[in-house]
Order: sequence, then structure tokens, then C-alpha cells
Amino acid sequence: MNTYKIAGVVATLALSVGLLAACGDNDDKQSNNNNNTNYSSKKSSDKTTSQQDLNGKSFNLSMDDAIKMFQDKNKEADLTSVKLEYENGKAVYKIEGADNMKDYEMVFDADSKEVLEDKAESMDTDDKNDVQNDKINMAGIISMDEAMQKATAESDGAVTSIELERSFNDTVYSVSIENGTNESDVTVNAKDGSVMNVEND
Repeated sequence: MNTYKIAGVVATLALSVGLLAACGDNDDKQSNNNNNTNYSSKKSSDKTTSQQDLNGKSFNLSMDDAIKMFQDKNKEADLTSVKLEYENGKAVYKIEGADNMKDYEMVFDADSKEVLEDKAESMDTDDKNDVQNDKINMAGIISMDEAMQKATAESDGAVTSIELERSFNDTVYSVSIENGTNESDVTVNAKDGSVMNVEND
């Protein structure tokens, strides 16, 4: 083989090696970009979960103040449900009650204290009979914060909603908890703070 042919072969091999190295760099960069994207997505997801965890959060409107606002507006109504949850990115209290004629519901922004919804509906006979069974006994109950602490000690995760309601003869907090893809519903006795039931999905 003459000198010119040898030089040509060497040049071709060098070019091929250079191209392969460049492709390898691009693959590494692409892999790094994908890893960064996945990491960013995970951080975003973790941040969202953290932001929507009611446990340990303080709001400008307390549960007691929200109840008072409801009772000032609906003086004859008995409380049947008090719920704190996130809705459209806002923490809201949903309070329900009833008298002998109507069902009432008010929704309050937990931060701005704004009344987001205020409605009343006439009850049928069956609903009237259920009012006494659904009435919440507020005497001596623990706070929502205490109930969330009891619930998360039993089932770890982010509290997405908590509702004070009547269950048979007991006044209870129903606490919904999410941990990744796992969901739990924990029932806490509103009087003594004992965990009555845990349901896992």
C-alpha cells in the first residue's frame, strides 16, 4: 500500500472515531437532560403535595370563627358538618347545618375569610327526620389540629381534608391522608382523640 492510501485510511478512521465520540457526548447530554427533567417533575410534585398538606398549617380564619360566622347567619340551624379542604388551590371551610325547614351550606376562604358560597334548600320529610341524627355535639371536642396529629401518627402522609361530623352516636373527625399513590381515611373520636378506624385504599 502506498503512502497516500495509508494516509487516507488513517484520516477516515480518525473521522469515524470523532463522530462516535460526538454522538456519545450528545447521548450523555440527552440523558442528563432527561434526568434533570425527571428531577424537576419530582420536585414539583413534592412541592404540590407539601403545599396542600393541611396538617400544621395555620389560617387567618379558624374553625371556631367559621362556625360563628355560619351561626350568626343561620341562627336556628344545628351544625351537621364542618369540613376543611383544598378546592381550586384554596383552603376552604365548608359548613353545613339544618333547622326544621331548610338545609344550609356556607363556604369560606380560610385565608381571606371571604364568603365563597351561601345557600339554603328546603328539606323533604326524610331529611327532617335525619336532622337530630346528624346534629354535631360540639361540647368538649378536640381541635382539628389535634385530630390531624392523631391521624397522621397512625397513617403517615399529607392531610388533604378533615371533616367534623356525626357517626352513629359519636362526633368524629374523618381525616383523608395521601402518601404517594396510597390513600387512607382515618376516623378520630372528636371527644377523646382516640383513633376509631383506619381504611387504606
